[in-house]
Amino acid sequence: MRRENRRQWGRGGFTLVELLVVIAIIGILVALLLPAVQAAREAARRTSCKSNLRQIGVAIQNYLSANKTLPPAGWHNLGGSAKYPSGVSIHGLLLPYMEETANDDELKKIIVNNLTALEMRPIVTYICPSSTTAGQYAGGTTLAYVQHYNPVLGPKGVNYWGGPAYTPAPIKVHGGLADTGALIIAGSNPAAGYVSNKPVKLTKVTDGTSKTFALGEMSWDRGVVAMYWLRSTLGPGSDDDGSYCCRNLAYPLNSAVYRDLGNTTTVTLLNDVSFGSMHGNGAHFLLVDGSAHYFTDSVEMNVLQALATRAGGEVVSQP
Repeated sequence: MRRENRRQWGRGGFTLVELLVVIAIIGILVALLLPAVQAAREAARRTSCKSNLRQIGVAIQNYLSANKTLPPAGWHNLGGSAKYPSGVSIHGLLLPYMEETANDDELKKIIVNNLTALEMRPIVTYICPSSTTAGQYAGGTTLAYVQHYNPVLGPKGVNYWGGPAYTPAPIKVHGGLADTGALIIAGSNPAAGYVSNKPVKLTKVTDGTSKTFALGEMSWDRGVVAMYWLRSTLGPGSDDDGSYCCRNLAYPLNSAVYRDLGNTTTVTLLNDVSFGSMHGNGAHFLLVDGSAHYFTDSVEMNVLQALATRAGGEVVSQP
């Protein structure tokens, strides 16, 4: 009896079949849990992205209180204000209202038309955490940071409300800059054919602050192009209508690319690249009232057009 008991209790370990079964079960559990973990992480990134836009919205409201106008989407290159003599973007203009006074002090001393040390510093609030293009190389091996939240200059193209086509003027090599939105390119550059544009007063947003876009998300990896966070328009000359900071609303979300990973058959004009994101099936937008909302790719163009104008008179409800 003792020998039999020793034999019985002496047998230990797993057989090869049992081990394979356990490994298979663990693999199935990992396969089931991994998508859930990834979804949870993306949900957190999406929430953080929305929070970025809300912080920018607060900065815009503070700018409005201090200056009695909405901030411009940017100043024309070489046609800027006294404080910012060259083409600084809204992202530079909002620095003092985002507790970035040291960077703002430096900005007032430089000319923003070439790569600067300031552009090589990331401003976290301007970067979508889901994006794969937070920084990009320019000027050899120098890393310059981009921004992922572009002012909506206004609609462009076919007017789905039945009126005349939306046509920015003047249209040059990059597609023109619309000026029917709440945030527009301000200043003047007569040499490039642009007359003076003044920043928009809140009273001119007659469509309603809760029904007018301020900024839209531009963080999808097939749409992000040269969007150095500090710059507004390209250098002076015939191509001065090109914008680093802002976009016309010319196409549905996540649809029209400027540079499709080397695929030259799908190139569109620089200013007309679609708003879009890496969050899935849409993109965030900030409204003039400071609220941020997620718009899916299924939102029709006529709705996007209505929300892109400040005084178009369209009757539309937020989707």
